[in-house]
Amino acid sequence: NALIRSVCESACPKIMQNGVGYDIPWLREVGGAMLGGRIFDTRWMHHAMYPSDGGDDYSGRSGFVGEDHGLAYLASIYTAEPYWKDEAKSGNRREQLRYNGKDCAVTYEVWERLVEELQQRGQWEYYTNAYENLFQVLGDPAHLGGGICIDLDARKAKLDQLVGRTAELMRELDALAGADTGRIAELEGLVSGGVRGKEAAANRKELKELKGNRIFGDGGGISYIKVVKFLEGVCGLKLPKKRDKPGKATDEVTLRQQMIRAPLNSLARTAVPLLLEYRYVTKQGTFLAEKNYDKDGRVRCTYTMLSETGRLSSQSNAFDSGMNLQNVMHEVRSVFTADAGCVLLEVDLSTAEDRVVKMLTRDRRMRELACTPPWELDAHRFNAA
Repeated sequence: NALIRSVCESACPKIMQNGVGYDIPWLREVGGAMLGGRIFDTRWMHHAMYPSDGGDDYSGRSGFVGEDHGLAYLASIYTAEPYWKDEAKSGNRREQLRYNGKDCAVTYEVWERLVEELQQRGQWEYYTNAYENLFQVLGDPAHLGGGICIDLDARKAKLDQLVGRTAELMRELDALAGADTGRIAELEGLVSGGVRGKEAAANRKELKELKGNRIFGDGGGISYIKVVKFLEGVCGLKLPKKRDKPGKATDEVTLRQQMIRAPLNSLARTAVPLLLEYRYVTKQGTFLAEKNYDKDGRVRCTYTMLSETGRLSSQSNAFDSGMNLQNVMHEVRSVFTADAGCVLLEVDLSTAEDRVVKMLTRDRRMRELACTPPWELDAHRFNAA
């Protein structure tokens, strides 16, 4: 470990493939090493030139954020190395070392070609300013690498509130579906009491029928098949087929459209809002899950800008904690707190895509609109008019 830390912390430049997402946090957390010297990441170097050319991760998930601009794909472009990514599957130590050696050698060969190509294309300075300067901010514990603090007391209070409301919604929906949860609990007590004879048989039959009407399983999970059966068979909705896969559409837009068309006294007018609220409440809970944060109460994510647009995004880290912090719902954001002497600031460009398109038209009027501050012109109202 001392040797590893000495090498990592030296001023020698470091060349990595997905180092920002994996190697840097792993070396810091497991090896206790902070990287010194200049850091190059071949994934980011390739993305600087070809943001939409992600390649394939060889498992059929083309363009998957966690795998695009992968080493095997880059090797197929910049080297003559045969595909080797399946060679270390047996667990044999010698094979693993050989595999690791190939990874290192190929990464270096790819790096040489990427440096040359970036310079030839006149994009070396762009890569340095837009990508390389982000590495320290994203990986340094003093910055984003140190994670975002969670107020654990506030989290528990919010989670308790969500769990309570979820239970209420489940009872209400099951009751609408014809599954009286109180009666189910009563029958379960009778059945487990060991009573025999015709009365016991009748109790078991009634219990089976009531449970069959439930939308939710014993573990609290919601059944898609039972939801469709409830909405069509009990509420009387006519759900359309999904466009891209088998089955009936139960998304929010579809359910609201169907509810509006239902009679005013229809059960759908009561059931659909409850079902949508259940989904909304349970989604809030996913952001508060214990797996998202570490033992010290901090959320540590992997940050990347390897999307086609180059926008910074976050996801779970190399240790399977962390999450996508860009889409945290407003109702639960209060549990995330700034460190002492710091503030959390939300920054968003105003209708950025709309302004870029207007500028690209080269039309004088369009360019004037693109340069108009948002407090002087509401682009959404203007377009709607």
